[in-house]
Amino acid sequence: MRFLIADDVGLGKTIEGIMIIDQLVKKRNAKKVLLVLPRILIRQWIYELNRFRREWNLPIYEYNGKDDVKAEGIYVVSVDTVKRENHKKKFLEVKWDLVVADEIHKIGVVGSKENLRYKAMAEITGKNPDTNFLGLSATPHRGNDNDYLKRLNLIDPYLREADDNLLRTSVRAIVQKRNKDNVNKVYEKEKIFPDAIFIQYLVEPTIDELKYYEKIRDLTLTILREYYNKIGKSPKGLPLLSFMIGRRSLSSPYAGLLTFERMLEKRAAYILSL
Repeated sequence: MRFLIADDVGLGKTIEGIMIIDQLVKKRNAKKVLLVLPRILIRQWIYELNRFRREWNLPIYEYNGKDDVKAEGIYVVSVDTVKRENHKKKFLEVKWDLVVADEIHKIGVVGSKENLRYKAMAEITGKNPDTNFLGLSATPHRGNDNDYLKRLNLIDPYLREADDNLLRTSVRAIVQKRNKDNVNKVYEKEKIFPDAIFIQYLVEPTIDELKYYEKIRDLTLTILREYYNKIGKSPKGLPLLSFMIGRRSLSSPYAGLLTFERMLEKRAAYILSL
């Protein structure tokens, strides 16, 4: 079983993934399952997985970086953790019965180079060529055929060159994609999902919100400049990163603060490793 579920947002890809895990555990005796996810989705997945814990009789582990992964169970790990050499080697030592990659569109090519996330997943799937593999993403193709093909290579390593015929064929062969219109007209034959009406409101930030945005944006720029000076590298994408943190802060001050803290922790860890 190797394919990619590319259903639209809101159609329950997490639940579909858990249903597949359920069948492989119960009918194929799967004992070693690896879930590779963005960090922000780990809690959601663990919550849903715990609902099946008794039926599966398998422990669920949130990988903390300290323990090994040799015991039977379901291991949940951040994609940005598994890409690091000291962690990746642990996962490469295991013969997995199923590997699941959620938000797989974040694993691929940046510019013309494979990102570290992709390299890690390619090594894991390369070590387990006969294992079950499931990718999940509402947007598997992001406008770059080569990037898309790289993701399909994780599912079928024999795919090599991207052309229109190959991409069309792959959608039918190894990609399952449904939208809400499909569900209404084909699968359920009734209007499960009503028509959506979008209304846009423009809301000006309050004085306090604007001050918070400016302070966290400027502080981000200052810290990042000091960081790049300390490690002796040219700064990259500073305005974009500071804007993203500022934007999240306007959406949710807490979300902006969390993003800011993670940025600091990541760069502090790198400096300490030097």
